[in-house]
Amino acid sequence: MQRIDGITITYSPTGESGNIFWIIHALLHEYRQRGVSLEEFKPVFDRITACHSYEDALNVIREYADLIEEE
Repeated sequence: MQRIDGITITYSPTGESGNIFWIIHALLHEYRQRGVSLEEFKPVFDRITACHSYEDALNVIREYADLIEEE
């Protein structure tokens, strides 16, 4: 799946929005709004959930969206 420009997700690493599954959901929501099917998104989900660390997962997500960290 290719990156769609213009997707930005704002999250707080110490808050609810810092949960990796919250971020994945936000990414999925943005892609679904732009016509991406669940089937098309699944390889991205699989890559993220195969990561062994939070930072690695965020790096995969950054391939598909801009992430802004709130304090």
